[in-house]
Amino acid sequence: MILPNYEVIEKIAESPHATVFKARHKKEPDRLLALKILKASNLSAYKQAQVAQKIEQLKVLNDPLLITPISYGVADGACYLIQDYFDGVPINRLPQASSRRSIITLHDFLTIACRLVRALDTVRA
Repeated sequence: MILPNYEVIEKIAESPHATVFKARHKKEPDRLLALKILKASNLSAYKQAQVAQKIEQLKVLNDPLLITPISYGVADGACYLIQDYFDGVPINRLPQASSRRSIITLHDFLTIACRLVRALDTVRA
């Protein structure tokens, strides 16, 4: 897939549903972005419209716990999403990233869980 306005820096994650790259927009080279390319190519027009509608709903949320999408599009038959890059640790790798022998304290677990619940409540509302 070629997105002419974006420069891909590196691949940062992959799942069964998407591949995520660190990227930047050529007009704003100092702003790091996450470019998420959905693997389900050939989404029906209906599914593409559903995804676009959900993205538009998320774009209006203004919450420090959320990284909201900047844009969504389709190129070369594949759907992609652009959002600000966040240099963090995926939650499934958090135990390995902890300096305490792969153990998360109860306090840290509850703090993360409460923030996730607040973020999900914001998105759901």
